[in-house]
Amino acid sequence: MTLAILFAVLLCVSGGTYWLVQRTFANRDALKVRDRLSGKAGRDAQTGGKTAAAPLFAAEGDQRQALLPRILAWLNIDRALQGLLEQAGVGWTTGQLLLGMLVVTLVAFNVCWYMAPPQIREVGFPIAIAAGAMPVFYLRRRKRKRTEAFEAQFPDALQFIARAMRAGHAFSVSLEMLYKEFAEPLAGEFRRVFEEQNLGLPIDTALEKLSQRMPLLDVQFFV
Repeated sequence: MTLAILFAVLLCVSGGTYWLVQRTFANRDALKVRDRLSGKAGRDAQTGGKTAAAPLFAAEGDQRQALLPRILAWLNIDRALQGLLEQAGVGWTTGQLLLGMLVVTLVAFNVCWYMAPPQIREVGFPIAIAAGAMPVFYLRRRKRKRTEAFEAQFPDALQFIARAMRAGHAFSVSLEMLYKEFAEPLAGEFRRVFEEQNLGLPIDTALEKLSQRMPLLDVQFFV
C-alpha cells in the first residue's frame, strides 16, 4: 500500500511538472508562429538571420508566460541546446528536451529516495542528476555519428554538384538533384538548404546555417 501511494505521488509530481514546463514552451512556440505569420521571420531572414530568435523572448504581452525561455536565452542555454538538437538530427524541440530531462531527473530521484535501499538513498541526488543528463549524452553521441557519416558522404556530393553544373544545371537545381540521389544524413541537410532558399532565404545564409549544423572544415571551405 505504501509503495502504491508513493508511486501515485511520483506520477502526480512528474505530471504536474511536465504540464507546467510544456505550457511555458507552448507559449513560446505560439509566439514564433505569430511572428512568422506577421512577416517578422522574413524580415529577419533578409538581415542574415541574426535576429531570428529575439522575438521569441521579447514579446511584451507574454513576459510572464515566457519567463523560463527568457531565462534560458539569457544563460545562452536555449541556443546551445537548439544547436545540439539540429546537429543530432532529431525532431525534438528545446522544450521537449528539457521536459524529458526534468521528468527523468524527478523519476530517478523519487525512485532513489522512496523505493531504493538506504545506501542508494544517500546518493540519490547525484544519481538523479546523472540520469537527467542522459538525453544530452545521447544527443552528443548521435551528433558525432551523424557528423562522421556526413563527412564520409561529402566528397561524393561535391563531385555530384560539379558534374551537374558542368551539365548546365543551375546550382539550386543541383542541390535538388543532390538530396534526391543521396542517403541520410547528407540528403536531409541539403534538402533543408534547398527548401530554405526556395522559400526566399538567401542561398549564402542557407549555406551558412548548414555549416553551423555540420561544423566541418570541408563544409566551411564549400560555403
